[in-house]
Amino acid sequence: MKKLYRSRNDSMLTGVCGGLGEYFNIDATLIRLAFALFFFTGIGIFVYFIAAIILPKAPLAEGESPYKKDEVDGVESSNTSFALGVLLVFIGLALLIKRYILPLMPHYMKGLIWPLVFIGLGAYLVWGRKES
Repeated sequence: MKKLYRSRNDSMLTGVCGGLGEYFNIDATLIRLAFALFFFTGIGIFVYFIAAIILPKAPLAEGESPYKKDEVDGVESSNTSFALGVLLVFIGLALLIKRYILPLMPHYMKGLIWPLVFIGLGAYLVWGRKES
């Protein structure tokens, strides 16, 4: 029987999306996008952090070190701070737009802001990546 764990290999913050991707055999980026969309409802944050608390970390494979290869002296150099920084910048931009730009826009355009932002981010993620 397959068990659900937080991923050790595919994690940006806590490994929840990577673990869900491994469990359902889909790309973790799609799950990250879904959590990003649900972030604005408030449910996404709640579900993500509850999952991070409840789900155990994936067990180590035999002979695998508990430390990442890029970990030096117990200090992990991962993408966590980068991802958190991007999240904080995005929240700050959203608050600035809500406070200063939306009041200046005509009423009919206010409903277009977030759909256009999501379309732009999604298009970048789909077509803007360079293949390695």
